[in-house]
Amino acid sequence: HGSRRGHGMSLLSKDCWLRHMDLDGVTGADPPGVRVRAAQGIDAADYFAGPFWVWAPVIESLAQIGYTSSEIHFAAYDWRLPFEVLETRDYFLSKLKGSIEVLVSAKGEKAFVCAHSMGTNLWAYFVKWVSEPQPHGGGASLSWVEDHIDSVALVGAPHLGTASVLMGLLAGDAQSFTVLTGALGYALNAIYSPATRRRLLRAFGSAQSLAPMGGNAVWGDATSSPDDEEDLILARGLSHGAWLGMRTPTGTTAAEAESALAAMVAVVAGEIQA
Repeated sequence: HGSRRGHGMSLLSKDCWLRHMDLDGVTGADPPGVRVRAAQGIDAADYFAGPFWVWAPVIESLAQIGYTSSEIHFAAYDWRLPFEVLETRDYFLSKLKGSIEVLVSAKGEKAFVCAHSMGTNLWAYFVKWVSEPQPHGGGASLSWVEDHIDSVALVGAPHLGTASVLMGLLAGDAQSFTVLTGALGYALNAIYSPATRRRLLRAFGSAQSLAPMGGNAVWGDATSSPDDEEDLILARGLSHGAWLGMRTPTGTTAAEAESALAAMVAVVAGEIQA
């Protein structure tokens, strides 16, 4: 929750907060016995942790030109979840489709969509999903987007991914894409170690939607990568491709892959001499 009370819990009840923010490593959804949902409505999107505004200036500007809450829909979602789990757990995509259809029908004109950051990737996913046949898609006609959407504004769109998220997944560094200033930022950095942040970020399936794109030519595959050093890496049957792509090589168990990747990290760190 973006309220001061929610962030007070993250500072004063660390273990409880982590247990509730974590996700199941197999299903990508709620862990057993825990249920956390995104706040909804305009109040969930105006301010974050008290004084940090998010959409507040936009909301105020829309109000000044005549828009009311009945003409604006904020599609708040659980940003931890993989996009497909947003639908299977929360029916988010189906609800978004229905909300747009209701607004368009009531106003008699097409909708304007504004998406920000990860939300732009989620919107791209929705546009593909809405016309896919059920049960894997929304089952709408191929002209649904043309019939219901007038225009789209994408703000800070990481369509090709961002290298910053790799720093979070690999090292637990969130500073480059999550900025909290003052005492709050200092306290969070002091309480949650890089190892803790790394483990939590890896549990969030949504992080994969922000990973840089490029295919095997950039990231390699399970057996080789452009970054491999032949004498240190390939000679031991290891590859950056398996690590960065989070792949398990064919014929290798998960435990063997984890051990091999740990050895590769040691090689890169210079702890194993060629």
